Amino acid sequence: MKKIYVSLFVLVLCLAFYAPNAKAENQAFQIITTSPLPNASLADYYSATIKYIYSGICDPIVTTQGLPPGINLGSGSVNATDLGSTTLVGAPTQEGVYTVKFYLSDSCGSTLEQDFSLTVVSYVQKVTTTQAGGATTGFPYNSTISFDWFGPTVPATIVSGLPPGIASSIPVMTPVQQASVSGFSDAITLTGTPTQAGVYNVLVTVTDPTASTTLDYPLSIGANPYASNNPQPAASPTSVPTPIVSNPAITNQTTPTTVNQTSTSGTDPAGTNVISNGIVYEITASGQKRPYTSAGAFLSYGFNSWANVVTASSADLALPTGNFIPPRDGKIICSNKGSDMGTCYLITDSKKAAFTSAAVFTGLGFSFSNSLSGDVSFLPSAPNISSASQLHPAGILVNKGGTIYLTGDNGLLGVPDMATLTSWGYSLTDSVPANAADSATAQSGVMTAHTAGALNPFGN
Repeated sequence: MKKIYVSLFVLVLCLAFYAPNAKAENQAFQIITTSPLPNASLADYYSATIKYIYSGICDPIVTTQGLPPGINLGSGSVNATDLGSTTLVGAPTQEGVYTVKFYLSDSCGSTLEQDFSLTVVSYVQKVTTTQAGGATTGFPYNSTISFDWFGPTVPATIVSGLPPGIASSIPVMTPVQQASVSGFSDAITLTGTPTQAGVYNVLVTVTDPTASTTLDYPLSIGANPYASNNPQPAASPTSVPTPIVSNPAITNQTTPTTVNQTSTSGTDPAGTNVISNGIVYEITASGQKRPYTSAGAFLSYGFNSWANVVTASSADLALPTGNFIPPRDGKIICSNKGSDMGTCYLITDSKKAAFTSAAVFTGLGFSFSNSLSGDVSFLPSAPNISSASQLHPAGILVNKGGTIYLTGDNGLLGVPDMATLTSWGYSLTDSVPANAADSATAQSGVMTAHTAGALNPFGN
């Protein structure tokens, strides 16, 4: 009998020793994330993280049930502090409210289950525009905002925040299909003649019984530089684009007190801007007079000033006429005439490059507040700018870690000092943040100070 009592005593000790450990193992998991999970948008990329604590001695195992079609269990990890996480990733293909069962287990036998609610809603999939969002008071404007809405219900669309003089068309939704997801497409046209300059946020609110999305469409309205004295553009010559209409302060003065008069006995020095019959020319070192195409083109060169425009001499006018001077590389110019009126372009290598979306425009650091209005109809087109991660085209000031460079076709041009930079009419406000592509580009030279007649630091 003594041996029996001893054996029972040992058994009780064993149970007392192992039971707490077994209980601790059953409590090895603690789920931190709570339900519901963030909403997912139909046909859009989705990622959500579920966090937990694992204090056990075995490797944790994560499994799920009930995920929406198109969303899958992604990667997971546990760090040194026992904090674990796993991700749900994918693009859902069916809207609805789902109950996702999340299971934690390990090889030691511990198991924990928790339900999460995940709602998939309809969604505006893409937004495109026929132009980048620039206009000028007094000039007709036309632009289109296009988007797709995925979901079984036709959404309602409301347009608000329009500038004075601009109206929107009535939205008409048409069916659209993307992969296995059905939806609706719409194109809203903005038309009219803006009457008040400023920066406006046109809001397009799209909503159905399950979701609502507001698109923020920035629209910059520039002041018409000729509005007070010459509201109509000059008549276009039959063979060349319309040249600049002279600054009103010059053409309408009875005594040109702000215009430096020159002798009519000879030509003006290279680099001089001269005016005749409302056209402003630059006298070149090669003995030509080159006309600017617009006030925007003239002012895009920061070293230009209306006060320094002089009356052309007979010798100036006798010079052969050279090619039109395009706006300065690196400037955003919004077209003020032609079929693309209101379209804003980046000028690079004396060509106009369009942006494929507002996201690309702002992603590259550009702002409508620095844009100018002018005629770009005569310029050849450069390839569209379609990615915010691409190298900034030639003519852009980029700020790389506090150092300013000018982008070029063969690399970056270093800026030795502020005096050199400002001699070209540049300002630090012209610079945009350098992206990874800019930072990986080598320096090809150093900027030299501006000389009379030169239009850009690259000498072309």
